[in-house]
Amino acid sequence: MKRRMCTHIVLFYLLLSVLNWMWSDALQANPLQEIDRALTYWDLQKAQKLLQALQPVMQEEPAWMFLNAKHTFLGGNYAQATKLLEEAHQKAPKQRRIEELLEVVRATWETTKNYEQHKSP
Repeated sequence: MKRRMCTHIVLFYLLLSVLNWMWSDALQANPLQEIDRALTYWDLQKAQKLLQALQPVMQEEPAWMFLNAKHTFLGGNYAQATKLLEEAHQKAPKQRRIEELLEVVRATWETTKNYEQHKSP
């Protein structure tokens, strides 16, 4: 009886270990999703840290470029965001997500480019 119970405990522990490994791997599998999530919740500081961490290895990837442009746009730099999205669009012209955000960013830039800027105290 004790032997069977020990076997069950060991199997249960192994199962938990495998599940933990799978979940941690899945959560870390796509850091771009984590950046996108941070931007969705307007956590620009977290998104900036993650973007900077990935920049050396992903700065030429359209997905990273898109998220960097989105971060720039949400930060209020519409001209720079337009430039970044145009570069991403050149690399991935069929990516609808890039195209859609580019339209919004361009329209925002065109609408606001002659506005006066005032910094809050």
